[in-house]
Amino acid sequence: ILEFANKHEIPVCPRGAGSGLTGGAIPVKGGIVLDFSKMNQIIEIIPEDLTATVEPGVITQTLQIEVAKYKLFYPPDPASAAFSTVGGNVAECSGGITGLKYGVTRDYILSLEVVLADGRIIHTGRKTLKSVTGYDLTRLFIGSEGTLGVFTKITVKLIPLPERIETLLVFFSTPQDAVKTANIIISNNILPRALEFIDKSSTDCIKGYKQEIQIPEEVNAILLIDIDGNEEAVKKEMSIVEKIIAENNPLRIIPAKSSNERDTLWEVRRAISPALYNIAPFKINEDICVPRSKILEILQRIAYINKKYPFLKIANFGHIGDGNIHVNIMYGNETRHGAEAKKMIEEILRNVVELGGTISGEHGIGNVKSGFLSLEIPPSELQIMKDIKRLLDPKGILNPGKMFC
Repeated sequence: ILEFANKHEIPVCPRGAGSGLTGGAIPVKGGIVLDFSKMNQIIEIIPEDLTATVEPGVITQTLQIEVAKYKLFYPPDPASAAFSTVGGNVAECSGGITGLKYGVTRDYILSLEVVLADGRIIHTGRKTLKSVTGYDLTRLFIGSEGTLGVFTKITVKLIPLPERIETLLVFFSTPQDAVKTANIIISNNILPRALEFIDKSSTDCIKGYKQEIQIPEEVNAILLIDIDGNEEAVKKEMSIVEKIIAENNPLRIIPAKSSNERDTLWEVRRAISPALYNIAPFKINEDICVPRSKILEILQRIAYINKKYPFLKIANFGHIGDGNIHVNIMYGNETRHGAEAKKMIEEILRNVVELGGTISGEHGIGNVKSGFLSLEIPPSELQIMKDIKRLLDPKGILNPGKMFC
């Protein structure tokens, strides 16, 4: 297909589940859509090698469930894991709630089978943990959003499945106390499986969306914490975490006493995205990421910027443990609201870069953020990226209109 498309200069757009948030799977130039939903076989799981090889259309959660039968764990865990594909995750270098402790998709990809724009098939990396032979082409293709090649086989690294998970939901009266608590936990050499932050705007939405979730009015920030590992390690770390929390002005600490209670606590986090539409009918979800030491400052800057745009409402939540905050800009039907939202986004992203952060922690660039790429990437580096694109796809047929304007 690619050989034919290249010969006739027909655009090709690879598509997994179409769950991305920056337009990566949308064929903006028309042409051929390569739908990988039926290319969904788990080819092999080799427990002694701690690897699995899959086709790109395998659902991420399906892979996690299958390897768990061998007491193994595939950590990358985007919010869309129940329906997104491994191939799509590799194309975007997806992150998720476990990123602080376990890393992101790129940390678990050992090798790729890739079809290039002209139809040639190449194999990058090896099915081994170590390989330093030549350039790391695997990393080049990860996060390339289908602009450099099309994945047809993916070998991933697995790790032992943690024995135990403990969960805490903590209410705070100020975001300062929540951020401080998160930073102290990490400073004590504890890396939670998940360390999530939810602000006041988000909690207010949840209360209106899920009546069974009881959040007192005085709550202005929430931390949701998972600690995992073996029984002894979890018990030790939980005692330290609970002590740290108690010393930093919590309003209430709610531990999960069972897996059902854990699911109930996590429902607070899962309810946010749909609940936000109680604020306004339209949403722009940015996935900024800053150094942890700058989290409070970026939240303060975002609040200041929001005051300039009184018709817009911002709700912040996300992976505070790795500095990845989802900034949700909610706006109404009026045309000027959408225009103001775009102006606000650029102002926020400029501040993120100024603080040493990135404009996209896990959602990718696609065609939604391509206009902002130059805020973070200097011209010399952008030119290198464009040169690589031109070398691998000289006719520009692979997912045109993505990554670069």
